[in-house]
Amino acid sequence: MLSLLADAAEKSRESISIFLTGAKEEIEAKLFAHTPALRSRLKEVTYFYSDLFILLVLIFIITSFIIIIIIRMIALHLSDGR
Repeated sequence: MLSLLADAAEKSRESISIFLTGAKEEIEAKLFAHTPALRSRLKEVTYFYSDLFILLVLIFIITSFIIIIIIRMIALHLSDGR
């Protein structure tokens, strides 16, 4: 599983976001120590210390996807000449 995550991080570095949960110490000690190549394949690593902040980030991401879908639906509708 970790090798798949590392491969995805490498191939889609500019277009993928990977969210991991856990304490910073646990992630560094267990995940990155177990798969050192994973850390080097990630463009940026940010640690969140507030559950509320994580929730707000997820709401922002979901809202952004919804807006993108609506814009694409409108563009598709307009391109059909309707």
